[in-house]
Amino acid sequence: MDKVVEKLSEAFLLVIPLSIGYFSGVIYLSEYLKSFSISIHEIDVGLQLALIYSFPVFYNIRFGLVLILLVLMVTFIYGPWEASKKTKAELKKELAARPKVIVILLVGCFAAFAVIDICAQTAAREVSSQIWKGQASRVWFNALPSTWDLSLGVRQAAIYRQCVDRSAFYEIISTPDVTYGLCVLEGGEGLVIGQRHVDGRILPVRSVQDEQQ
Repeated sequence: MDKVVEKLSEAFLLVIPLSIGYFSGVIYLSEYLKSFSISIHEIDVGLQLALIYSFPVFYNIRFGLVLILLVLMVTFIYGPWEASKKTKAELKKELAARPKVIVILLVGCFAAFAVIDICAQTAAREVSSQIWKGQASRVWFNALPSTWDLSLGVRQAAIYRQCVDRSAFYEIISTPDVTYGLCVLEGGEGLVIGQRHVDGRILPVRSVQDEQQ
């Protein structure tokens, strides 16, 4: 029984960081990509990608609150596990002394994920603002097609030609399947291009506006 409890404790301590990391990464990516009119459903968000993009969330000051809540949750859960090593009578007495443990855990979980959500959205806005300012890596696309090969409006075609001539695209996100880049123009206007790696096909071109201006 002691070994079972020990294994459960180890699994619990492993699942919590992974869950927090994955949740943080997904929320961050959703808000971040939305700044460039890209849906998160266009990206294959696996566990590895979500964890990589969860790091900006942890640098946020508000994440300290999440860490405190996590410590409190582990403390309240570890107590009943320790109590499980005792006799049934002692276990009932231990749980009776903590009738609000479940409620506290539920409230703690809700508060923790709420704070993570705030941290993720804040970090996403900060990083997207840096890209709009050109404080990001440049990206070069392979064999961009002419405006005749794309379904573009008059204004969008003019912007596209200007961006291709300048070749000034800043990397938004790059995955094993696709790369997205942003071309920044005056007045907070921009053009987003995505290119698939497997065949070099250009995804629908999007005109975007910097909403933080």
